[in-house]
Amino acid sequence: MSEPENPDDLQALRRVIERRQAEQSVDLEDAAVVDAAVLTWGDMEEAFGWLYRPHALLGGRTPAAVVAEGDAGRQQVLDILGRLRAGTAP
Repeated sequence: MSEPENPDDLQALRRVIERRQAEQSVDLEDAAVVDAAVLTWGDMEEAFGWLYRPHALLGGRTPAAVVAEGDAGRQQVLDILGRLRAGTAP
């Protein structure tokens, strides 16, 4: 995985890492997003590429940054992934 270029992405990634370090466990909800992205895109590289690219349905924010905002953001990204698999999202 290449390093995110957007400073917002870096902050989001840092928050996830800090939270995981504080909890000393894997955040299963974040893993579910990665799993859904891999299912949608077919491989890990494509999935992470999508997670770190700005998306129109997220107001130009990246899915990774939205997931880092909490449960509502995580659900929004999961919903988009579901719509992509169903062929109803851009």
